[in-house]
Amino acid sequence: MYKKEFLRVKPEEVGLSSRMLLQMLQELESCGTQMHGLMIERHGKIALECWWEPYNSSMAHICHSMGKSYIGTAVGLACTQGYLGLQDRMVDLFAEEIAALNIKPSENMKKLTIEHALMMANGMSVQPPSGEELLTNYLSSDFDHEPGTRFLYNTTGSCMLGAAVEKATGRNVREYLTEEILNKIGVESDKLEWMTFHKNHIHAAPGVASSTENNLRLGMLYLQNGQWDGEQLIDPEWINKATTRRIHTEVINKESHLDNGAGYGYQLWICPEKDTFKFAGGHGQDVIMSRTNDLTISVNQSADDGGSRAENEIISKYLLRPTLPSGALAEDEEGYRLLCNYISTLKVKKRKSNRIPEDLNRWNGIYRVTSGAFHINTE
Repeated sequence: MYKKEFLRVKPEEVGLSSRMLLQMLQELESCGTQMHGLMIERHGKIALECWWEPYNSSMAHICHSMGKSYIGTAVGLACTQGYLGLQDRMVDLFAEEIAALNIKPSENMKKLTIEHALMMANGMSVQPPSGEELLTNYLSSDFDHEPGTRFLYNTTGSCMLGAAVEKATGRNVREYLTEEILNKIGVESDKLEWMTFHKNHIHAAPGVASSTENNLRLGMLYLQNGQWDGEQLIDPEWINKATTRRIHTEVINKESHLDNGAGYGYQLWICPEKDTFKFAGGHGQDVIMSRTNDLTISVNQSADDGGSRAENEIISKYLLRPTLPSGALAEDEEGYRLLCNYISTLKVKKRKSNRIPEDLNRWNGIYRVTSGAFHINTE
């Protein structure tokens, strides 16, 4: 693997104030989330990186649904190389499986394309289970809406995209993506874990665990329109489509902290700020890319909906505003010293132990089993 190290600079060199970043970190620590890692890249340089002990730069952190964006990247690669097309139909790609399962495709199912699955518009009212019987569960589903007309967040559809890449290329998704993309952009494979299930199919979510910097590098590839070190790895037109709203999500996600109703692209969310989009995983695993401010932000944390929403609002306030200076700021040695000193003290705060609540449906926290056996079923 070829890895070109990033240039690390003082924030002021890329138009960010050390004192502003210090204030942002202080707000993040008190907003209700539990921060684990944060990296900020601007103009191709690292302006801030910090981890909250015991988390560190070498750790492969669970990414949850951010894994969908890794899958989406594999689809973009397969489209760029001519193995897949956005308008390829699922019934054609999986004709053998459909025949073996004795499925008679409905008219809606016949319309389902790779693009529909990318934009979470598979045409289902109910997401089927994934797991060992992924293909059977998905292909046997009731496609009760015309694909492309209705947004429904669908992890199984994302897993099917991985299966489509494997079907079209004849290669394992992880190996294909690693050889053709990840190695070239410096993603470290020893800091990337990827779960599989039936017949070694890649699990889109929650199957990926990766480092904060690995995720940052993937985000930078999108911000750079699919180009890395002068090589066009993914068709820029595909990237443009992927990072532009393909479907409205207001009806389903009006109150969602993920996108504020701004919409969905190809396995990523469109942010309310202009020319801004993000990979997003459960409990606040985010990579935010802003074309307006030419920056990429990679976040790992442990948050509930309220904490993740608060973190999003803080980052937006400090880093996504359109008035953020683009050029270098005057040096601020004292501000930079204060920022570095603060970063050196970061650690996850010890949680207070709580009794198990009587209402197990409200069970939320970290617990230790001291005797007997643990079972997740609360019924």
